[in-house]
Amino acid sequence: MAKATDFQKLRKRRQRNILLRRLFILVAVVVALFAVLSLNNLLVNQQFPTVVNNFIQGFGGSRFPIRAPGGILRDVQPLGNDIVVLNNTNLHVYNRNGRELLGVQHMSDSTVMLTSGNRMLTYTFGGTGFNIYFQNRMMLDGEHDNPIRVAALGERGNYALVSSTWQFASQVTVFTEQFEQHVRWDTSELVAMVALNPRGTEMAAASIGAQGGQLRTTISLFDFSTSSVKAQLELTGELILGLEYLNDAHIAVITDGGLRVINSANGRVINSYDISAGRLVLTRMNSEHILLLNENSEYRTQTVILFNTRGEELGRTEPGSMVRDMQVGSAGVYVLTAQGIGRYDHTMSHIEKVEQGGILRILLAGNTLYYFTEEEIRVLSTRPVNQPTRGGSPGD
Repeated sequence: MAKATDFQKLRKRRQRNILLRRLFILVAVVVALFAVLSLNNLLVNQQFPTVVNNFIQGFGGSRFPIRAPGGILRDVQPLGNDIVVLNNTNLHVYNRNGRELLGVQHMSDSTVMLTSGNRMLTYTFGGTGFNIYFQNRMMLDGEHDNPIRVAALGERGNYALVSSTWQFASQVTVFTEQFEQHVRWDTSELVAMVALNPRGTEMAAASIGAQGGQLRTTISLFDFSTSSVKAQLELTGELILGLEYLNDAHIAVITDGGLRVINSANGRVINSYDISAGRLVLTRMNSEHILLLNENSEYRTQTVILFNTRGEELGRTEPGSMVRDMQVGSAGVYVLTAQGIGRYDHTMSHIEKVEQGGILRILLAGNTLYYFTEEEIRVLSTRPVNQPTRGGSPGD
Protein backbone atom coordinates (compact mmCIF):
# COMPACT_ATOMS: atom_id res chain seq x y z
CA MET A 1 0.00 0.00 0.00
CA ALA A 2 2.89 2.32 0.82
CA LYS A 3 4.41 1.59 -2.59
CA ALA A 4 1.17 2.54 -4.35
CA THR A 5 1.02 5.82 -2.40
CA ASP A 6 4.62 6.60 -3.32
CA PHE A 7 3.89 5.83 -6.95
CA GLN A 8 0.92 8.22 -6.95
CA LYS A 9 3.05 10.96 -5.41
CA LEU A 10 5.74 10.36 -8.01
CA ARG A 11 3.19 10.49 -10.83
CA LYS A 12 1.68 13.74 -9.51
CA ARG A 13 5.17 15.24 -9.24
CA ARG A 14 5.95 14.25 -12.83
CA GLN A 15 2.66 15.72 -14.02
CA ARG A 16 3.41 18.96 -12.14
CA ASN A 17 6.90 19.15 -13.65
CA ILE A 18 5.49 18.55 -17.14
CA LEU A 19 2.91 21.34 -16.57
CA LEU A 20 5.60 23.72 -15.35
CA ARG A 21 7.76 22.96 -18.39
CA ARG A 22 4.83 23.60 -20.70
CA LEU A 23 4.06 26.91 -18.97
CA PHE A 24 7.73 27.91 -19.23
CA ILE A 25 7.77 27.06 -22.95
CA LEU A 26 4.55 29.03 -23.45
CA VAL A 27 5.99 32.09 -21.70
CA ALA A 28 9.22 31.80 -23.71
CA VAL A 29 7.24 31.64 -26.97
CA VAL A 30 5.19 34.73 -26.01
CA VAL A 31 8.34 36.69 -25.08
CA ALA A 32 10.02 35.63 -28.32
CA LEU A 33 6.93 36.67 -30.29
CA PHE A 34 6.91 40.12 -28.69
CA ALA A 35 10.64 40.46 -29.42
CA VAL A 36 10.12 39.55 -33.08
CA LEU A 37 7.21 41.98 -33.39
CA SER A 38 9.26 44.76 -31.76
CA LEU A 39 12.20 44.08 -34.06
CA ASN A 40 9.87 43.99 -37.05
CA ASN A 41 8.41 47.35 -35.98
CA LEU A 42 11.91 48.82 -35.86
CA LEU A 43 12.74 47.46 -39.27
CA VAL A 44 9.47 48.66 -40.77
CA ASN A 45 10.09 52.16 -39.45
CA GLN A 46 13.66 52.06 -40.83
CA GLN A 47 14.99 52.89 -37.37
CA PHE A 48 17.06 49.84 -36.54
CA PRO A 49 19.55 50.19 -39.44
CA THR A 50 19.91 53.89 -38.65
CA VAL A 51 20.62 53.23 -34.97
CA VAL A 52 23.27 50.63 -35.82
CA ASN A 53 24.83 52.85 -38.49
CA ASN A 54 24.95 55.88 -36.19
CA PHE A 55 26.41 53.76 -33.39
CA ILE A 56 29.26 52.71 -35.68
CA GLN A 57 29.74 56.27 -36.93
CA GLY A 58 29.79 57.49 -33.34
CA PHE A 59 33.31 56.14 -32.94
CA GLY A 60 34.50 58.58 -35.60
CA GLY A 61 34.76 62.34 -35.63
CA SER A 62 37.47 64.83 -34.81
CA ARG A 63 35.60 66.01 -31.68
CA PHE A 64 34.73 69.59 -30.93
CA PRO A 65 35.51 72.32 -31.75
CA ILE A 66 34.67 71.80 -35.41
CA ARG A 67 34.43 74.16 -38.33
CA ALA A 68 31.03 75.83 -38.72
CA PRO A 69 29.15 74.96 -41.93
CA GLY A 70 29.11 78.60 -43.00
CA GLY A 71 26.23 80.57 -44.43
CA ILE A 72 23.72 82.50 -42.34
CA LEU A 73 22.76 80.63 -39.16
CA ARG A 74 18.99 80.38 -38.95
CA ASP A 75 18.22 77.74 -36.32
CA VAL A 76 19.78 75.08 -34.10
CA GLN A 77 17.90 72.23 -32.40
CA PRO A 78 18.75 69.08 -30.42
CA LEU A 79 18.09 65.75 -32.14
CA GLY A 80 18.40 63.25 -29.31
CA ASN A 81 22.04 63.61 -28.27
CA ASP A 82 22.95 65.01 -31.70
CA ILE A 83 22.48 68.57 -32.96
CA VAL A 84 20.87 70.04 -36.08
CA VAL A 85 22.13 73.22 -37.70
CA LEU A 86 19.96 75.03 -40.25
CA ASN A 87 21.57 77.80 -42.27
CA ASN A 88 20.24 79.73 -45.26
CA THR A 89 21.04 76.91 -47.69
CA ASN A 90 21.64 73.59 -45.93
CA LEU A 91 20.62 71.30 -43.09
CA HIS A 92 23.39 69.61 -41.09
CA VAL A 93 23.33 66.95 -38.37
CA TYR A 94 26.40 66.42 -36.13
CA ASN A 95 26.92 63.75 -33.49
CA ARG A 96 28.45 64.29 -30.06
CA ASN A 97 31.93 63.62 -31.46
CA GLY A 98 31.62 66.39 -34.03
CA ARG A 99 31.11 64.06 -36.99
CA GLU A 100 28.73 65.24 -39.70
CA LEU A 101 25.98 62.64 -40.11
CA LEU A 102 23.88 64.57 -42.61
CA GLY A 103 24.36 67.51 -44.94
CA VAL A 104 21.56 68.26 -47.38
CA GLN A 105 20.20 71.29 -49.16
CA HIS A 106 16.87 72.27 -47.66
CA MET A 107 13.67 73.23 -49.43
CA SER A 108 13.68 77.04 -49.50
CA ASP A 109 14.32 80.22 -47.54
CA SER A 110 11.09 79.61 -45.63
CA THR A 111 11.99 76.09 -44.47
CA VAL A 112 10.85 75.35 -40.90
CA MET A 113 12.58 72.70 -38.75
CA LEU A 114 10.98 70.86 -35.80
CA THR A 115 12.66 68.21 -33.64
CA SER A 116 11.41 65.88 -30.91
CA GLY A 117 13.45 63.01 -29.53
CA ASN A 118 15.31 61.42 -32.43
CA ARG A 119 12.90 62.63 -35.11
CA MET A 120 12.90 65.78 -37.21
CA LEU A 121 10.23 67.31 -39.43
CA THR A 122 10.98 69.96 -42.05
CA TYR A 123 8.48 71.79 -44.23
CA THR A 124 8.15 74.97 -46.24
CA PHE A 125 5.62 77.51 -45.10
CA GLY A 126 2.91 77.66 -47.77
CA GLY A 127 4.21 74.58 -49.59
CA THR A 128 2.84 71.05 -49.69
CA GLY A 129 6.08 69.10 -49.30
CA PHE A 130 7.53 67.93 -45.99
CA ASN A 131 10.26 65.53 -44.82
CA ILE A 132 10.58 63.37 -41.72
CA TYR A 133 13.97 62.12 -40.51
CA PHE A 134 14.94 59.58 -37.88
CA GLN A 135 18.32 60.81 -36.63
CA ASN A 136 20.17 61.35 -39.92
CA ARG A 137 18.06 59.19 -42.23
CA MET A 138 15.06 60.43 -44.20
CA MET A 139 12.06 58.26 -43.39
CA LEU A 140 9.42 60.08 -45.42
CA ASP A 141 9.47 62.45 -48.36
CA GLY A 142 5.86 63.52 -47.99
CA GLU A 143 3.36 65.56 -49.97
CA HIS A 144 0.34 67.04 -48.21
CA ASP A 145 -3.00 67.66 -49.91
CA ASN A 146 -3.01 71.38 -49.11
CA PRO A 147 -0.41 74.12 -48.39
CA ILE A 148 1.07 73.73 -44.89
CA ARG A 149 0.87 76.73 -42.55
CA VAL A 150 1.82 75.18 -39.21
CA ALA A 151 3.04 71.78 -37.99
CA ALA A 152 3.80 69.97 -34.73
CA LEU A 153 5.94 66.92 -33.95
CA GLY A 154 5.15 64.73 -30.93
CA GLU A 155 7.50 62.84 -28.64
CA ARG A 156 6.22 59.50 -29.97
CA GLY A 157 6.88 60.48 -33.57
CA ASN A 158 3.29 61.40 -34.45
CA TYR A 159 2.82 64.73 -36.20
CA ALA A 160 0.16 67.27 -37.12
CA LEU A 161 -0.12 69.41 -40.26
CA VAL A 162 -2.31 72.53 -40.40
CA SER A 163 -3.55 73.78 -43.77
CA SER A 164 -6.47 75.62 -45.34
CA THR A 165 -9.13 74.30 -47.71
CA TRP A 166 -11.81 75.98 -49.81
CA GLN A 167 -14.39 74.82 -47.23
CA PHE A 168 -12.62 75.53 -43.93
CA ALA A 169 -10.28 78.18 -42.59
CA SER A 170 -8.16 75.45 -41.01
CA GLN A 171 -7.81 71.72 -41.43
CA VAL A 172 -5.70 69.96 -38.81
CA THR A 173 -4.57 66.46 -39.82
CA VAL A 174 -2.79 64.26 -37.27
CA PHE A 175 -0.70 61.30 -38.42
CA THR A 176 0.72 58.35 -36.47
CA GLU A 177 4.43 57.61 -36.21
CA GLN A 178 3.86 55.12 -39.06
CA PHE A 179 2.69 58.06 -41.26
CA GLU A 180 -0.95 56.93 -41.31
CA GLN A 181 -3.75 59.48 -40.92
CA HIS A 182 -5.09 59.32 -37.38
CA VAL A 183 -7.67 62.08 -37.02
CA ARG A 184 -8.74 65.18 -38.90
CA TRP A 185 -10.31 68.29 -37.46
CA ASP A 186 -11.97 70.92 -39.67
CA THR A 187 -12.71 74.31 -38.17
CA SER A 188 -13.83 77.75 -39.29
CA GLU A 189 -11.21 79.29 -36.96
CA LEU A 190 -7.71 80.27 -38.14
CA VAL A 191 -5.39 77.84 -36.31
CA ALA A 192 -2.05 79.51 -35.61
CA MET A 193 -0.34 76.86 -33.43
CA VAL A 194 -0.73 73.19 -32.48
CA ALA A 195 0.94 70.94 -29.92
CA LEU A 196 0.77 67.18 -29.26
CA ASN A 197 0.86 65.67 -25.78
CA PRO A 198 3.68 63.23 -24.86
CA ARG A 199 1.38 60.17 -24.86
CA GLY A 200 0.15 60.99 -28.33
CA THR A 201 -3.51 60.94 -27.28
CA GLU A 202 -4.43 64.62 -27.31
CA MET A 203 -3.76 67.91 -29.09
CA ALA A 204 -3.91 71.58 -28.16
CA ALA A 205 -4.69 74.10 -30.90
CA ALA A 206 -4.54 77.89 -30.69
CA SER A 207 -6.79 79.75 -33.11
CA ILE A 208 -7.09 83.49 -33.76
CA GLY A 209 -10.30 85.38 -34.37
CA ALA A 210 -12.14 88.56 -33.44
CA GLN A 211 -14.90 89.29 -30.96
CA GLY A 212 -16.52 92.68 -30.39
CA GLY A 213 -13.82 94.39 -32.43
CA GLN A 214 -11.08 92.83 -30.30
CA LEU A 215 -8.51 90.15 -31.07
CA ARG A 216 -9.36 86.78 -29.54
CA THR A 217 -7.17 83.72 -29.00
CA THR A 218 -8.96 80.42 -28.35
CA ILE A 219 -7.15 77.37 -26.96
CA SER A 220 -8.97 74.16 -27.93
CA LEU A 221 -8.11 70.83 -26.30
CA PHE A 222 -8.80 67.96 -28.68
CA ASP A 223 -9.20 64.32 -27.60
CA PHE A 224 -8.20 61.77 -30.26
CA SER A 225 -10.31 58.98 -28.71
CA THR A 226 -13.53 60.92 -29.30
CA SER A 227 -12.30 63.09 -32.21
CA SER A 228 -13.80 66.15 -30.53
CA VAL A 229 -12.91 69.27 -28.58
CA LYS A 230 -13.23 68.54 -24.84
CA ALA A 231 -12.42 72.00 -23.44
CA GLN A 232 -11.68 75.56 -24.55
CA LEU A 233 -10.07 78.65 -23.09
CA GLU A 234 -10.74 82.09 -24.59
CA LEU A 235 -8.29 84.96 -24.17
CA THR A 236 -9.65 88.30 -25.35
CA GLY A 237 -7.26 90.97 -26.61
CA GLU A 238 -4.24 88.65 -26.64
CA LEU A 239 -2.14 87.21 -29.47
CA ILE A 240 -0.74 83.68 -29.16
CA LEU A 241 3.07 83.45 -29.18
CA GLY A 242 3.76 79.95 -27.87
CA LEU A 243 1.92 76.69 -27.14
CA GLU A 244 3.52 73.56 -25.73
CA TYR A 245 2.76 70.51 -23.58
CA LEU A 246 5.14 70.56 -20.62
CA ASN A 247 3.90 67.05 -19.74
CA ASP A 248 0.64 65.16 -20.11
CA ALA A 249 -0.97 67.24 -17.36
CA HIS A 250 0.20 70.80 -18.03
CA ILE A 251 0.22 73.05 -21.09
CA ALA A 252 2.12 76.33 -21.40
CA VAL A 253 0.21 79.09 -23.21
CA ILE A 254 2.26 82.19 -24.02
CA THR A 255 0.67 85.34 -25.43
CA ASP A 256 1.72 88.95 -25.74
CA GLY A 257 -0.06 89.38 -22.41
CA GLY A 258 2.01 86.85 -20.52
CA LEU A 259 2.17 83.19 -19.48
CA ARG A 260 -0.58 80.80 -18.43
CA VAL A 261 -0.14 77.19 -17.38
CA ILE A 262 -3.39 75.31 -17.91
CA ASN A 263 -4.69 71.89 -16.93
CA SER A 264 -4.74 69.66 -20.01
CA ALA A 265 -7.85 67.83 -18.79
CA ASN A 266 -10.21 70.80 -18.53
CA GLY A 267 -8.39 73.91 -19.75
CA ARG A 268 -8.47 75.50 -16.30
CA VAL A 269 -5.75 78.08 -15.61
CA ILE A 270 -3.47 76.84 -12.82
CA ASN A 271 -1.11 79.82 -12.68
CA SER A 272 -0.47 82.93 -14.73
CA TYR A 273 2.15 85.64 -15.13
CA ASP A 274 0.92 88.89 -16.64
CA ILE A 275 3.11 91.43 -18.39
CA SER A 276 2.14 94.86 -17.07
CA ALA A 277 4.94 96.68 -18.89
CA GLY A 278 7.20 95.59 -21.71
CA ARG A 279 7.05 92.61 -24.01
CA LEU A 280 8.11 88.97 -24.23
CA VAL A 281 11.23 88.66 -26.37
CA LEU A 282 12.21 85.01 -26.06
CA THR A 283 10.90 81.78 -24.52
CA ARG A 284 12.49 78.39 -23.86
CA MET A 285 10.70 75.33 -22.46
CA ASN A 286 11.34 71.70 -21.55
CA SER A 287 9.54 69.07 -19.48
CA GLU A 288 10.73 70.68 -16.23
CA HIS A 289 10.87 74.44 -16.74
CA ILE A 290 9.63 77.53 -18.57
CA LEU A 291 12.13 80.30 -19.24
CA LEU A 292 10.93 83.76 -20.29
CA LEU A 293 12.81 86.88 -21.37
CA ASN A 294 10.81 90.04 -20.64
CA GLU A 295 11.96 93.42 -21.96
CA ASN A 296 10.94 96.78 -20.56
CA SER A 297 11.35 99.19 -23.47
CA GLU A 298 10.87 102.27 -21.28
CA TYR A 299 13.79 101.51 -18.97
CA ARG A 300 15.74 99.44 -21.54
CA THR A 301 16.09 96.51 -19.16
CA GLN A 302 15.66 92.78 -19.67
CA THR A 303 14.61 90.22 -17.07
CA VAL A 304 15.05 86.44 -17.33
CA ILE A 305 12.37 84.60 -15.31
CA LEU A 306 12.27 80.86 -14.56
CA PHE A 307 9.05 78.94 -13.77
CA ASN A 308 8.28 75.32 -12.97
CA THR A 309 5.65 73.31 -14.85
CA ARG A 310 2.89 74.64 -12.57
CA GLY A 311 3.74 78.20 -13.59
CA GLU A 312 5.23 79.04 -10.19
CA GLU A 313 8.14 81.48 -10.35
CA LEU A 314 11.45 80.01 -9.20
CA GLY A 315 13.67 83.03 -9.69
CA ARG A 316 14.62 85.95 -11.89
CA THR A 317 17.67 87.97 -12.87
CA GLU A 318 18.61 91.04 -14.91
CA PRO A 319 21.75 90.09 -16.90
CA GLY A 320 22.76 93.75 -17.37
CA SER A 321 23.38 93.27 -21.08
CA MET A 322 21.10 92.47 -24.01
CA VAL A 323 20.28 88.75 -24.14
CA ARG A 324 20.97 86.96 -27.42
CA ASP A 325 19.91 83.44 -26.43
CA MET A 326 19.18 81.27 -23.40
CA GLN A 327 18.79 77.59 -22.51
CA VAL A 328 17.44 75.65 -19.53
CA GLY A 329 18.27 72.10 -18.45
CA SER A 330 18.99 69.89 -15.45
CA ALA A 331 22.39 71.57 -14.94
CA GLY A 332 20.86 75.03 -14.65
CA VAL A 333 20.16 78.04 -16.87
CA TYR A 334 22.53 79.47 -19.48
CA VAL A 335 22.12 83.04 -20.71
CA LEU A 336 24.05 84.39 -23.70
CA THR A 337 24.81 88.10 -23.89
CA ALA A 338 27.38 90.14 -25.82
CA GLN A 339 29.83 89.56 -22.93
CA GLY A 340 29.57 85.78 -23.01
CA ILE A 341 27.65 82.93 -21.39
CA GLY A 342 26.37 83.28 -17.83
CA ARG A 343 25.38 80.22 -15.84
CA TYR A 344 22.66 80.24 -13.15
CA ASP A 345 21.07 77.67 -10.87
CA HIS A 346 17.32 76.99 -10.75
CA THR A 347 16.75 79.94 -8.44
CA MET A 348 18.46 82.19 -11.03
CA SER A 349 21.42 82.78 -8.72
CA HIS A 350 24.58 83.44 -10.72
CA ILE A 351 27.17 80.65 -10.61
CA GLU A 352 29.82 81.44 -13.18
CA LYS A 353 30.54 83.33 -16.37
CA VAL A 354 32.21 81.94 -19.47
CA GLU A 355 34.10 84.79 -21.06
CA GLN A 356 33.68 84.32 -24.78
CA GLY A 357 32.83 86.88 -27.44
CA GLY A 358 31.30 86.50 -30.87
CA ILE A 359 28.79 83.77 -29.95
CA LEU A 360 25.66 83.67 -32.11
CA ARG A 361 23.59 80.92 -30.44
CA ILE A 362 23.73 78.36 -27.63
CA LEU A 363 22.06 74.93 -27.47
CA LEU A 364 21.67 72.21 -24.84
CA ALA A 365 21.66 68.64 -26.15
CA GLY A 366 22.14 65.75 -23.77
CA ASN A 367 24.55 66.92 -21.09
CA THR A 368 26.44 69.25 -23.39
CA LEU A 369 26.09 72.95 -24.08
CA TYR A 370 27.01 73.82 -27.67
CA TYR A 371 27.83 77.37 -28.71
CA PHE A 372 28.03 78.64 -32.25
CA THR A 373 30.25 81.31 -33.76
CA GLU A 374 30.68 82.26 -37.40
CA GLU A 375 33.81 80.12 -37.61
CA GLU A 376 33.30 77.20 -35.19
CA ILE A 377 30.96 75.03 -33.16
CA ARG A 378 32.30 74.53 -29.63
CA VAL A 379 31.15 72.69 -26.51
CA LEU A 380 31.00 73.49 -22.83
CA SER A 381 30.72 70.60 -20.37
CA THR A 382 27.79 70.85 -17.97
CA ARG A 383 27.39 69.45 -14.50
CA PRO A 384 24.26 69.48 -12.34
CA VAL A 385 24.15 72.16 -9.68
CA ASN A 386 20.88 71.04 -8.09
CA GLN A 387 17.94 68.81 -8.83
CA PRO A 388 15.38 70.17 -11.32
CA THR A 389 12.22 71.50 -9.76
CA ARG A 390 9.25 69.49 -10.93
CA GLY A 391 5.69 70.57 -11.40
CA GLY A 392 2.60 69.46 -9.55
CA SER A 393 0.68 66.24 -9.75
CA PRO A 394 -1.42 65.34 -12.80
CA GLY A 395 -4.56 66.03 -10.85
CA ASP A 396 -3.87 69.76 -10.54
